[in-house]
Amino acid sequence: MKLKQGLKLRSVGSRYMIVDGQGDVEDMACVYSLNGVAAFLWQKAAEGEFTVDSLADMLCMEYEVEREAAVEDVCALLAQWREYGLTDEQDA
Repeated sequence: MKLKQGLKLRSVGSRYMIVDGQGDVEDMACVYSLNGVAAFLWQKAAEGEFTVDSLADMLCMEYEVEREAAVEDVCALLAQWREYGLTDEQDA
C-alpha cells in the first residue's frame, strides 16, 4: 500500500494536518487533522510502500503497545485514510 502522492504533513503546535501540496499553493480546502501517533505513522508510511504489519511493528517499537492492539489501531487508522482517499487504492 502507498500514500496518495502530493499530500504533505504539516505541524501546527502539537497537532498535525495533511494538505494537498501538488500545486504551487497548498490546497487548504481539504485538511485532515492527525494526532501525534497518527502523524508518526504517516511519516513512516510516507517513506514508501507499507503494510499493516510493518506499521504495527513501528508502532510497537516507538510506543509501549501490545502487538494485537497495534494491529487493531493501524487497521482502524488505515480504514480512515482509505475513506478519505489518502491512500493509493491500486496498491491497497
